[in-house]
Amino acid sequence: RPANSFMLYRQILQPIILALNPGRDSKDASKIIAELWRSEDAVSKLFYKQLSEVNRRQHRIKYPSYKFLPR
Repeated sequence: RPANSFMLYRQILQPIILALNPGRDSKDASKIIAELWRSEDAVSKLFYKQLSEVNRRQHRIKYPSYKFLPR
């Protein structure tokens, strides 16, 4: 399943947050990243939205018959 804009943002920031905060776990990093995401301006969020669209298109090409089926 292709990552949405927030998940791409989180994927990039998580290793940085964990490296800068030794002793913190992924749960703590997720909270910090969520706060950072909420404080991002519209231009930054648009960048990640466009990145997720590129990701989605590439996923569609690679897996043309993929269909997300929630449980």
